[in-house]
Amino acid sequence: AGGRAPVTGASFDAQFRSAREMAAKGEAFVWNLPSNVRDQKRHIVGLDEWQACGPRYKTRKDFVGSAMDAGPSASVVDLADRFRATLAGNFSTLHLRRSDALTHKAQKRKRCGTKVSTVKTYVDCVYPPPRCGPTRCKSKADAERRDTLVVFTDERDQRYLDELYDALKSTGRDVVFGDAALRELAGDGGRDNYFVFAASLVVREASFPRLAMDR
Repeated sequence: AGGRAPVTGASFDAQFRSAREMAAKGEAFVWNLPSNVRDQKRHIVGLDEWQACGPRYKTRKDFVGSAMDAGPSASVVDLADRFRATLAGNFSTLHLRRSDALTHKAQKRKRCGTKVSTVKTYVDCVYPPPRCGPTRCKSKADAERRDTLVVFTDERDQRYLDELYDALKSTGRDVVFGDAALRELAGDGGRDNYFVFAASLVVREASFPRLAMDR
């Protein structure tokens, strides 16, 4: 399938090892997981890879995703690195989840709102902006903290995004919407959303601080 080798093996744990080996070599692969993948944990619970995940994962009875995590592919890391190269110096990230989160009961009760003013208040509180003007900062400490805030969000309403950009930018921060930048760098019009999302996780992992407003 598009130059990607299929994962083979007579059993689930054999397929798991095969996938890990190909991932370690940087090879692209396709693994057609069975519909009862969540039940397969009993077949891999004795594997060294599973045990190495630690007690937290050994007790999570309904989740095997972490045990199957082979890490980001070379192409995902390359996309993330190319994006990071466009940033000047240090950067922080904000993951802002809206879409389905807007229908969540906590949102309806206004406890976890994501309107622009609420997001700005959260960001300014958790990570106060440096006191910097267009050309200089008030102190060396402020200058060292001047960075780019990369925003990752599933929101597509351009009016909301424009208002959010202006609000976050008003405090003197440099602001970049990471999803759009990654889609452009991906070179396929961003049609592979999973590819872009995987790269965004690598970028977020490399940032400090990592801010989040999830459901």
